[in-house]
Amino acid sequence: MGTSVKAFTLIEIMMVVVLLGILAAIVVPQISGASDLARETALRNDLRMVRTQIELYKLHHEGLYPGYVILGDGSTSEWAGERFVLQMAGTTDNTGDLGGTGCGPYLERFPTNAYVASPTAATSVKEGSPDGVGAGWVFDPGVNKFHANDANTDHHEF
Repeated sequence: MGTSVKAFTLIEIMMVVVLLGILAAIVVPQISGASDLARETALRNDLRMVRTQIELYKLHHEGLYPGYVILGDGSTSEWAGERFVLQMAGTTDNTGDLGGTGCGPYLERFPTNAYVASPTAATSVKEGSPDGVGAGWVFDPGVNKFHANDANTDHHEF
């Protein structure tokens, strides 16, 4: 009695490869679109969280926004982006001086703008309007608005 050998033909193997290629062509664009949507959702959530915590900070600091300190004579210091980040992620007294025990931290860590390439810039805040240069976030003290700072102008409207 002879044994018969069962195997796939070349045409069957080629059909499977073609079908897998078609499936990959359908699925890959959907997955890459999902990662963009996830980054945008994370950005929206970070903006909402930081804006809420900025308002809480303001309530605890006599109407003063992060980035400022109330000086000994009652005047206000100039705004500083580094101070903004440290005040939001650290503890302050009611004048905004760092290291106090009365207020904060308002954020466990300052968020990273996923649309900014440099890790250092992605967690920094600068003064002014969004321009996509130099920092991941922008705070405009003139109008007290906090924005993402990247080239996508839609992100400024979140």
